[in-house]
Amino acid sequence: MERSIQELIDNEDHEQISQVATNRHHKCVGLIHVEKFAEALKIANKTSFEYFYCLYKLKNYKKCLKKMRKAEREGGITGDPSGVQLLKAQCLYFTGKYLSAFRIFEKFDDSTICINTAAAGGLAIASKGKFLHKFKPEAKEFVDDKIEQEILSILKDKEIDQDDKQEFDFNLTFKDLNDESKFIETLEQNSENKMVSNQLKNVTGDFENLDESILTKRSAEIVKANKLGVSDIENPTLFHKKNRDYQLFFDIQKNGFKEALKDRRLTEFTLLSKVMACTKVLHFEKAQKILEEMNGDSVLKRNISIILDKNSTQDQIKSILANLEN
Repeated sequence: MERSIQELIDNEDHEQISQVATNRHHKCVGLIHVEKFAEALKIANKTSFEYFYCLYKLKNYKKCLKKMRKAEREGGITGDPSGVQLLKAQCLYFTGKYLSAFRIFEKFDDSTICINTAAAGGLAIASKGKFLHKFKPEAKEFVDDKIEQEILSILKDKEIDQDDKQEFDFNLTFKDLNDESKFIETLEQNSENKMVSNQLKNVTGDFENLDESILTKRSAEIVKANKLGVSDIENPTLFHKKNRDYQLFFDIQKNGFKEALKDRRLTEFTLLSKVMACTKVLHFEKAQKILEEMNGDSVLKRNISIILDKNSTQDQIKSILANLEN
């Protein structure tokens, strides 16, 4: 005998609900629980929490925010108000609006939510500097010293459960990202925290002593990229050991040739960026000169024919980048 939809709901049999439910809301919720977000989105009420949650899970953060604002103007969003606000904060966070995200998160005292509050607050403080803007150009919200102190004061007053404190303190270290030496110093001062200790080993290249058992999926990807010496993650983050150089290199392939040529740093990565910039604008003689002026038998010199070939693939160049670490 077939079970009723209520029995399926009571037993949380979401797979069955997603297949047999005729009520759109029930079916939508069932699809969400089995992580079929694209299907759920098609049948979700466009003013419901479920609709916006699907957009969020599909990483359509900007679209989600835009649609949420429209729904709020035109009558509101159905669903738990707290859940709606937290969803909005998450979307703001992932679009680089860290201060706006913080302003929502700070209203909640739940210890697990405070983990997100620390991350948003830390990155809001970091967004004062130019470094963060280079990787999150959309993070243009104004943060000054007064706001920084306010953020730190709010975070200091949060009551954090012991189980959440490690991640809370880890996220708060983000505030020093703009100053590499200060960031490392902050990590060293908090190295009794296992997550912070792992971060320190990641950014300093001490991979042999890094505890991979406690890495999140994302952190594991970043460590893998650092080990390889290339930035092959879809959205490069602030925690790549040589992220400033990688990001410059990959960015100038698209547009920033003049900016790359102005850069005065003398690492092999930035030199490679300048060479690639030259080849893109057909300044082959200048590119050749940069390579020839390098000291010793460098990896770049040995790969000069690949580097100067304007048809070289990104995989070929990534391979050269990886060899720079060896």
